[in-house]
Amino acid sequence: MIYSSMRMDRSNDLRSTLTRAGALRQIHNRDEGETKRADRTYGNAVESFAPFAALVIVAHVSGKANAMTAFWAVCFFWLRLAHAVVYLLAIPYVRTLIFTLGFVAVAGIFWEVIK
Repeated sequence: MIYSSMRMDRSNDLRSTLTRAGALRQIHNRDEGETKRADRTYGNAVESFAPFAALVIVAHVSGKANAMTAFWAVCFFWLRLAHAVVYLLAIPYVRTLIFTLGFVAVAGIFWEVIK
């Protein structure tokens, strides 16, 4: 009993320390309202589209567009769509995973262009 109460006190101390430091706030969704979240979703989509579009144009103009660049482009599209939905629903860890997979899709297009 004593050990469990000491353990709970430590976790509460850790939680309060992390909250004061802002660490827990960074882990969880930062937005408080749906309007702010929708605005951040849109901004994130616009920012991630620029490198994707540039790479697709370079692949097309250089004649390196093939089945793999099409595969990565389709993956990017569906991952960004899923990212927007997950962002709007405020699911933080899944959002990060989907964002990372979208980045991998852009890296895949980049790889096809440089090889």
